[in-house]
Amino acid sequence: MNAVPPDRPLALVLARLGGQARARLIEALQPQQREKVLASLDSIDQVDRAEMSAVEQALSQELDGILGDRDVEADPFRQYYPLRVADLLTLVLLKGTGERASIILPHLPHSVQAECIHAIAGQDWEALENHLGAEERDLVLDFDAWLGKPFRRPRPDLAVTILRGITAPRQLRALLTSIYHRDAEVAKAIQAALFSIEDFRRVTDRELQQLTTGIDDWDLAIAFLGMSEGLQRRILANVSERRAAHLSDDVEHLQDTDQEEVEAVSERILLRARMLYEMGQMQTYLGSVSSDPVDPEEEDPEEAAPARKRSGPVKQAEPETRERSCRGIIFAAAGLLLLGWLWHSGVGRTTRSSGGRARVQASDFSPRKRGGGPGDEGSRSGAYKGDGETSTSVTTSYGDVFVVSGGERRALEDAPIRRGDVLETREDGRALVDLKSDSSQLELESESELQVGAAEETRGPPKLSLRVGNVWVLAKNPTLELHSPLAVVTAAAGTLLRFRVVLSSATTVNVIRGTAWVQSKVSDEKIIVVGEGKSLGIHPRGAYDVVDIEDRDRPRWILF
Repeated sequence: MNAVPPDRPLALVLARLGGQARARLIEALQPQQREKVLASLDSIDQVDRAEMSAVEQALSQELDGILGDRDVEADPFRQYYPLRVADLLTLVLLKGTGERASIILPHLPHSVQAECIHAIAGQDWEALENHLGAEERDLVLDFDAWLGKPFRRPRPDLAVTILRGITAPRQLRALLTSIYHRDAEVAKAIQAALFSIEDFRRVTDRELQQLTTGIDDWDLAIAFLGMSEGLQRRILANVSERRAAHLSDDVEHLQDTDQEEVEAVSERILLRARMLYEMGQMQTYLGSVSSDPVDPEEEDPEEAAPARKRSGPVKQAEPETRERSCRGIIFAAAGLLLLGWLWHSGVGRTTRSSGGRARVQASDFSPRKRGGGPGDEGSRSGAYKGDGETSTSVTTSYGDVFVVSGGERRALEDAPIRRGDVLETREDGRALVDLKSDSSQLELESESELQVGAAEETRGPPKLSLRVGNVWVLAKNPTLELHSPLAVVTAAAGTLLRFRVVLSSATTVNVIRGTAWVQSKVSDEKIIVVGEGKSLGIHPRGAYDVVDIEDRDRPRWILF
């Protein structure tokens, strides 16, 4: 058998990965295995490459290419496949649960992520062993036995569970694209498991109208046979009355259509939605892949435009720096005096974040009052208040936070927030929102999209719609509503809960304190009561379960 103990190659890989990936992978091991890997990690840096086995040298060379700035050329005289870093990591991920693997995956290098998902879903391990060298094959057998049961086999269900835990459309699209270019059949199977025509619940009305405009009435009627009643009603509400009447008649005539034909038509309509997304005519991601490899870290053109707009005036002002030097000192002194006055008058005592890049930004959610003059009290305070109107503000934000209004995305500091706008956080973004009418607080986590009310609302707390991501809610008003594509949530005063929506629309409600009432939009159950310490999960097909909360996550800024 293999002369190299199985813990040493794993320690070699872990030593080169980031701290988060290393810690989470070690945590996934059994206690006895964990101790051996930790012992090997202490001494692996002292091992010279010349003292390594052939397998360890190949792994080290591959890591140089993954983590470095240079490409590693393949050996043209090699007569067998080398064991890859992703093969070792896949064996570790196969032993655990999908939830644990979904936590580990984002911390791995992107190229390794796609290889791991592909190997988990469709790797033929016996075929791989036949192409490996003797030393590599022995290591795979030893390593698999050392990790314990379950033994290596393809687990497409595990791959789907891992990808469902990814809330960022850009990252999911990059992974699916990479898997598609490796194995189109595996990618299509994953797409079919992750997305269905029921995901049209997540698209906006405008996108739904654009999507249905190019679909034949007969095909749309056939697709209706595979849709839930709620989705059917929404589509009928977004087409003309004449077309809605024709669709209803066609559905009656097509009741005996084969299920295979219904699925085929639904797949074609879903394919059209993916094409519209790739053409930039839809913003809701439904599982499309790119014809070219996608870099998940590449800057989105829509995000780059506001940045260029903000940076432009700085370059224009450079030639005037010397001329304005004295004037700048005067303005700086005046600014310090003004800040001191504001501090003593209590204006500056706002919530601060724990991060060094936090920004304090007050924005108004209430409708503007027309004809307000300079003496209007609302204009002076930055909040437009009137009879029955509410004022809501983002008091603290960190990282990249954007406001999407009327199809235009702007940075938070450059745009006021109105009812109907969408608050969007990027990978490092976070925002604390105060609902001043009832003192409720929201903490929007990274990679999240939250629509704050509707434009026609003028009274009461705004209806909050979480499209994707996570939001902490400290409810002070029982009438405050939280919406997802699958559920409506209300809570008793003083309740602290975490609201989570993933790309499949699956919704999770974790109640840390208090009581929440959840009305499912897809099941027959009318009201589900979720007590303190409980977690409710609602699945797109209507099933739901209530379990004890396992994670110990808490909000960063909300005090309770």
